[in-house]
Amino acid sequence: MHSLKTVRPEPYVWVSWITKLLAGESSCVWSAWLRAHYQTAKALNGFDMGAWQMDHAAMLRKTATEHEKEGCEVFTEGQNLFVLKGKHGTLSGKPDVVAIKHKAGLVVDTKTGSPKASDRIQVMVYMWALPKTNPAFADVTFDGMVVYKTGYSLITADEIDAVFIKRVGDLMKEVCGDAEPHKAPSFGECKFCPVAPEDCADRAQTQKVHEGETEDF
Repeated sequence: MHSLKTVRPEPYVWVSWITKLLAGESSCVWSAWLRAHYQTAKALNGFDMGAWQMDHAAMLRKTATEHEKEGCEVFTEGQNLFVLKGKHGTLSGKPDVVAIKHKAGLVVDTKTGSPKASDRIQVMVYMWALPKTNPAFADVTFDGMVVYKTGYSLITADEIDAVFIKRVGDLMKEVCGDAEPHKAPSFGECKFCPVAPEDCADRAQTQKVHEGETEDF
């Protein structure tokens, strides 16, 4: 076992670890399972964290200010940290902005990159979890919004339906379960995977393409 890998007391999942799996943008459940059960060293991938943090902070402040001007009570990042405990493990997250006006709420996440389905799902998980974790939000009906540099995407409260909740629950049970899932290494996923190479001997280092020939076209 890698020297920097330690067993967690109980399975723990950060929301962003499962959103790409829910969206079908990633397929390696094992990566999330490992991080849920162990604290691990993080792989370096050349990402410019400093530039991202400055862009993200500027977008977040702008978004928060806009909602304050609309008369909302606004909570940002660390104020929104939640921990949702289930029978199989714990789900935790930290929405960028939560804006409340009377009994209507808006969960906002700011994204510096191109729009992805997982961005919406991340906000949807927040919309579902916040009333379950913060008594102040128990009677609040939340809509959601993902803000990009080029626009935004809205999410309505009714999108958090029984099907969505079951999919989140089923994936959490798999990620937090004792059974280790099969790995699904591919170059496209592995090059961005936060699991260190020392902890995954099957990490794909090059793109593998299967080629053949046919007379059918």
